Amino acid sequence: MINRYAILFVFNVLLAVGAQVLLKNSANKNHVSIIKEYLNPLVLSAYCIFVLNTLVSIYCYKFLELKQGGVLQMFSYIFVLVLDRLIFKQRITSKRLIGMLLILSGIFVFYL
Repeated sequence: MINRYAILFVFNVLLAVGAQVLLKNSANKNHVSIIKEYLNPLVLSAYCIFVLNTLVSIYCYKFLELKQGGVLQMFSYIFVLVLDRLIFKQRITSKRLIGMLLILSGIFVFYL
């Protein structure tokens, strides 16, 4: 049975993936200076999300086993693949698809 902390943890993983997307958006833009490259709203927002992500992860680990958190963290690879396709129009290659299937099969075997 999946408890509510596992669901919160998966949502937290999705939040971290969103922060990664913000960082990639910022990296794809041209910046006039190195200061503006690292201190712009996208980067600062992503770092704030990462801090929140860390705090929520610590809270969730109080109620989850360490091995559960590690497996749930693997969902980030799937979320990144999907968002990369939707937002950045990246192709899903056969290697990426096989990798995702291996990750999903590992998650499935873990929860048998």
